[in-house]
Amino acid sequence: MEKETSTIPFHAARLIIGYLHNCLTHLQKDELDEWVTASNDNMEVFAELTSGVDSNVFDPDQLLIETDEAIDLWIIAGLITRHQQGLNNIVEEKYLDEWVNACDRNKELFKLWQNPAFIQKMLVWVRMQYRHMLM
Repeated sequence: MEKETSTIPFHAARLIIGYLHNCLTHLQKDELDEWVTASNDNMEVFAELTSGVDSNVFDPDQLLIETDEAIDLWIIAGLITRHQQGLNNIVEEKYLDEWVNACDRNKELFKLWQNPAFIQKMLVWVRMQYRHMLM
């Protein structure tokens, strides 16, 4: 069976590419919405071209959230290590205690991180990831 082909305006193609790279301005998003909703054919083309790739679209907001979470965990790992060595001040100990008691997940992580070997594994993993990114 031969697959049906269709053509779309160059500008619409550029907008779809921009959408897939999450780099459209608000005006361009509006232009893309207008083009997609202008006809059923446009909707079908857009759906076909973006099918299965929506989850791969770069989202800078999600990157910020994930980065903040990673930084928070590294701060906590540092506070736990300092706690084990008796180096935390009162404010740091209070912050660590509040974090540990905030939820069951944190209590489990705190138990894991009591073992220096676990933190060492994390450091090795991060170093490997960092080196991989630079290559």
